[in-house]
Amino acid sequence: MTDHPGWAATDLSSLKAISTGSTIVPPHLIDRFVVRGVPVLQVYGSTETCPIAIYTRLGGDLSREGSTGLPGLCCEAALVDDAGNELPPHVAGEIAVRGPNVFVEYWGNEEATREALRDGWYRTGDIGRRDADGYFWVHDRKKNLIISGGENIYPAEVERVILEHPDVSECGVIGRADPRWDEVPIAYVIRRKGCQVEAEDLKAHVESQLAHFKVPRDIVFVDDLPRTALGKVQHFLLKRLDARSPASGDTL
Repeated sequence: MTDHPGWAATDLSSLKAISTGSTIVPPHLIDRFVVRGVPVLQVYGSTETCPIAIYTRLGGDLSREGSTGLPGLCCEAALVDDAGNELPPHVAGEIAVRGPNVFVEYWGNEEATREALRDGWYRTGDIGRRDADGYFWVHDRKKNLIISGGENIYPAEVERVILEHPDVSECGVIGRADPRWDEVPIAYVIRRKGCQVEAEDLKAHVESQLAHFKVPRDIVFVDDLPRTALGKVQHFLLKRLDARSPASGDTL
């Protein structure tokens, strides 16, 4: 929408707010609406939380860039470690939710229910953080985390930086097995129509903003990315694609 030639001249005076969900929205995209005077309300939740757990409110504090807001009415949210211990502000951990909005069980799957519901909390499988005022940020899916040489890399963070490049339309970042580092980040990128940005240009762009170990080892240009019906990049399918991909930097 914001790439449409008529975007800058479109009258948005009747648009009071826009709400986003399903996936992490990069800050630069949010800014395109904010500079036009349209607040962006981020919503976080899942089917298991029926569906909203954390959200930003119209008329509330929208100054925290990228925040998904505060827990909803009658809903609690916390950040926990693998043992279920609650973590202090500004420490990344798994988002856990409890309240009357949380599901009771996965029908016919006791094992999955026990894994997801622990001590009354629903373990979402999402990594995030919160500040001292209780505002939450979502980093990435726990299962998408890349561990390279003992360092944690959140694909969504690398994707956000790549998407800020003006010649990039879409991207997805995954981990590839590596004999030295265990895993290294790999980026699959869709160029904007008519643009010819090269892999080395994007690597330099990422390194200008992130630590060297977060720079994708390979960048593969593709015409499409596997997505769910809700528009989320299916990272597990990218991993399958990567297992049979051609040489670094080639276009698939």
